[in-house]
Amino acid sequence: MTRIIEVTMLLLAGGVAAANTTTGDDRTGKKEHDMLNCPSAVPHAKSAVEDIKDGVVVTVVSSDPEARREIQFRAHRQEEVAMQSARGSLEHTGAGTGSGKFGYCPGMIQGTRVAVEDVPSGARLTVRAASEPQVQLLQQMTRERLRDLPAKR
Repeated sequence: MTRIIEVTMLLLAGGVAAANTTTGDDRTGKKEHDMLNCPSAVPHAKSAVEDIKDGVVVTVVSSDPEARREIQFRAHRQEEVAMQSARGSLEHTGAGTGSGKFGYCPGMIQGTRVAVEDVPSGARLTVRAASEPQVQLLQQMTRERLRDLPAKR
């Protein structure tokens, strides 16, 4: 009962993403999907994060031509998923569904908008928080996910 109350309080306080980093839960969802829509999870991809006023820019690049194409494909898939009106109510499966409150894909968290720009070596994803209070959480979670991603590859 106490655990239910703690989780409910975290949800009400908007602390869902923060809870995932402290509970030790596996944020990847169903492992068999292996983050198939995450550009940063492409083999040979290198990701970098830059904070901007209202969010982050995640740049994912590779020197491998096949990896670059896959990075761009997955980045545009993330852009599409972020526009889903039911995004917050879908189950996280690791296959592009879910609210973004779970997972390891850098920048893909709940309450964000994503714009993708193809660059010669990959893609640049500009992820903007829906509200000012979410900006710091988005920036923090993006960096944590990028840090934790190598262990999940």
